[in-house]
Amino acid sequence: LDFLRWIKTNHADYEISIIIDKEGPLLEEFRKYAFVYILHKNYNYKITRINNFFARKYETSIFRKINSQKWSFIFSNTIINGKILEKINTSNIPVFSYVHELENSIKFYHKRNRVAGTLEKPDFFFCGSEMVKLNLIENYKIKPENTEVVYSFKEITKKSVEKEVSVNLKSKYNIP
Repeated sequence: LDFLRWIKTNHADYEISIIIDKEGPLLEEFRKYAFVYILHKNYNYKITRINNFFARKYETSIFRKINSQKWSFIFSNTIINGKILEKINTSNIPVFSYVHELENSIKFYHKRNRVAGTLEKPDFFFCGSEMVKLNLIENYKIKPENTEVVYSFKEITKKSVEKEVSVNLKSKYNIP
């Protein structure tokens, strides 16, 4: 949410869409800054098979909409978005992932099949700490030149972002 606020404050012309897993208390705050796709709706059906059928149909329609859009880049905000990234057509679209999690969390979610897409799809990883960066490099063979430590988006200033992101990442991944 802080990152979205920063983007809208410094780049009001950006059109932003986000995918959230399900509705929550911050939904309306997110909607102030971006178009929101809600991936999982709560269906109030007593029969589980019908609930699962409608949930699958709804999810398919969401990803059809997402994949019909032209994106400048994709930003994933956690290691556990792997399943989501696997369903998004990312060919010719730079993918950035902000990873906060360390090895125990990654192993936990990897066993639940929620990490692989996040390790495979991104072109660049923002890491929440030096330990996160080292873990990705040592245990998941992420190239060091494709990582950068960013401690908190609250600490990003317009000047540092313009210098680092605009010059380096925007040109490297051909983002206007």
